Amino acid sequence: MRRLTFPVGFLWGTSTSAHQVEGGNENNDWSEWERRPGAINGGTGSGAACGWWEGRAEEDLSAAAAGGQNAHRLSLEWSRLEPEPGHFDDLAFARYAQLLDEMRRLGLRAMVTLYHVTLPRWIARRGGWTSWDTAGSFARYAQECARRLAPRVPLWVTINEPAACAAAGYALTYWPPGLGSNRMALRALAVMLEAHASAYREMKQVARDARIGIVLSAPRIEPARASLPDRAVAWAQDWAFLGATVRSLETGVLQPPRPVWFGRLPGCELLRPLRGPFRSAQPRASLRQARAGTHHTDRGLRLGRDFSGRPDQATPASLAARSSVVRDGERDP
Repeated sequence: MRRLTFPVGFLWGTSTSAHQVEGGNENNDWSEWERRPGAINGGTGSGAACGWWEGRAEEDLSAAAAGGQNAHRLSLEWSRLEPEPGHFDDLAFARYAQLLDEMRRLGLRAMVTLYHVTLPRWIARRGGWTSWDTAGSFARYAQECARRLAPRVPLWVTINEPAACAAAGYALTYWPPGLGSNRMALRALAVMLEAHASAYREMKQVARDARIGIVLSAPRIEPARASLPDRAVAWAQDWAFLGATVRSLETGVLQPPRPVWFGRLPGCELLRPLRGPFRSAQPRASLRQARAGTHHTDRGLRLGRDFSGRPDQATPASLAARSSVVRDGERDP
């Protein structure tokens, strides 16, 4: 039997979210959400989780390396690092530095996520992702993370699956804050995308060579039948979950879908143009779709000149299942 091997430089690893594995996170919006009656099936909470913060992380990372993995996507808990506005915890940063050093020792290339679902309580109480001020707060936090940890981090992710967060917590009521409002979901998505752009700019100020991107969930959506109504619904869902996000990264403006029979639709009034580096009079990026025999597979973004060119072909954008990492790469020749 022919042995299958990965190409040279291919990253094969797993992804963890801080709140799901660390334990003891009591200063974020999810810790409050877990205490709400009926919010969690069975009334369970994260509690001690997997005990990573108290020392079990090293054991699990060692097992991952022993199993043949060569990368790991680790997330930072914003509420640990900035428990109060503008106050950063040196001991928390030291613990993450320790974990990153251990990953390097084990041969696990680090990809670090700055936001993986949880918000500090003080951010949540100010409106969370429905407040434009959150974009500025996130950029400040991102810059501090880059300033302290950049020498240990080859790859950065600003936000994990913004469309999924906007859908589950703002359009629906599955995640905090559980607003159940399509309008607030659109606003939250716009704020997250502006936060991504602002964070990119601020991180580059202190870590010029940092490779920074975003993670997009790319589900495959197919119509149940070949009828026009079913195809239209599938197309609209695909646009809402992925297309609108990718388009905004290309143009700097979050807009509703623009079917040819409706003509050009203006951007929603509640969604202002991004003020970060994505905004331009002309699009500065082009979409690259990775196809594997079918449509709606993982999708990436080929970033424009201002973001240093094309993705690194030696590091495919797929550390997280069902996700496509969008990031800057090496400069075009």
